[in-house]
This record gives sequence, structure tokens and C-alpha cells, in this order.
Amino acid sequence: EALSATLTGRLAWNVSGQRDHKTAARYYELAIGAAGNVKEGWVEAFPRMLQGTLAMFGRNDLDSGLGLVEKAAALAGDGSSHVLAGWASAFAGEAYALRGRERESRFAMERATLHMTTAADYAALQELKHAYDPDNVFSVNHNIAPVDERRAVLAS
Repeated sequence: EALSATLTGRLAWNVSGQRDHKTAARYYELAIGAAGNVKEGWVEAFPRMLQGTLAMFGRNDLDSGLGLVEKAAALAGDGSSHVLAGWASAFAGEAYALRGRERESRFAMERATLHMTTAADYAALQELKHAYDPDNVFSVNHNIAPVDERRAVLAS
């Protein structure tokens, strides 16, 4: 429900030529309300980040937008989505830069880089884990039956 409302809000904003801020904002509020029932922080972070970008780029309200993208970065920074935390941190860096706050902008961009690097490292680790899993080494890489099937054959 939260993701559907988030995507509908984004669609409403895009279809309107990024002019209908009110409809998008209503859907993002619905998404945030629905996200209250979900444990993972990214579910609430996603619509908050989009609310922040709507404020920053749609209404030219950098202060409100910055608060929202910082909150989104913190929510997704719980480990539930390093990609979303990185994306929100990059938007925060942009908002700081637009306000002329270079130090905070650099810090936010470094945080974004750290989250994105962590996400990339995690994806690479999962790929390696999959490639070197005994079941996958034999079945995927060499077209040999998985371990459980080999054990069954040996037992019979």
C-alpha cells in the first residue's frame, strides 16, 4: 500500500509536467501513513524523500525539503536500503549547496558515497556468495546436480 501510494504520487507529478504538487503531496502523505505498519525504514523513507524533492524543486522551499530528505536518509540508513539512504543524502547535499553551506554539502555527499559504496559492496558480496555456494557451484557453473540430488543418488 505504501509503495503503491508513493508511485502514484510520483506518477501524478510527472504526468502533470511536475506542476501538480498538491496531488503528489497527498499520495506521499498516504504512503507515509501506510508505512507506519512496516518495520523497514526504507518504506517510509521513499515517500519522505520524494516529498523533500517536491518541496525543494517544485515549491522552492529548501528548508522544508532539506528536513524531509535528511529524515529520509536517516530512516533508510537503518540498513534497510543503502541505495535510498545514499540517494536522499545526495539530495541533502544538493540542498546544502544551494544554500551556500559547502561544509554540510560535502559531508552529505560523502555520506551518500558511503551508502552507495556499501550498497554496491553488498550486491557484489551477494553475487560472490551465490557463485560460491556449493549448490550453485555445481548446478549453475558446471551443470552438475545440486548437493541434495547428489546425496540422494549416493544414498541409493
